Amino acid sequence: FRIRSTIELHRRIRADHRPDIAPIQHCPIKPSGRPPCEAALQISQAQTQQFATLTYELQSTIANQQASAKVVVNPKTLEGKLSVQNLPPVPSGKVYALWTVLQPKSPFTKDAKDAVLIQAFQVDTQGQVTQPIVLPVAFRTQGQVTTVAVTVEDAQSPQNHIGKPILVAKL
Repeated sequence: FRIRSTIELHRRIRADHRPDIAPIQHCPIKPSGRPPCEAALQISQAQTQQFATLTYELQSTIANQQASAKVVVNPKTLEGKLSVQNLPPVPSGKVYALWTVLQPKSPFTKDAKDAVLIQAFQVDTQGQVTQPIVLPVAFRTQGQVTTVAVTVEDAQSPQNHIGKPILVAKL
């Protein structure tokens, strides 16, 4: 009964325009109680979990600083939202940079610190910002992202990744 219910749920999800999930064909229950397409169902469930929304809570690495950030990621669309609170504005010529740090041997293009620049940003006078972000495809591969961090970088070349993390979420 559980497997039939799960298959029915999968069919409903598929009917709701989820092209990332492969359709499951009729899957009769054999006398053994195990359907022949159980592996397909498990793969489908893994795909559904793979594209679940991810949330990263970044905390300050500086003592007595109440700054924090939240990064919400949709791995399916590689879109997300960055929300920052209580981060002091940076001096002229500087920006904050949001980074994704990957596994050292991951098959993605990254800098010498195993990081990918996601977005350079500024905060308002209250130390806040909320903005959409575009994410690297590494978010679709489980276990590749190890850390999400914010650094202070030169506004003309934030990709040089000179700054040390001031906000971090280690996974």
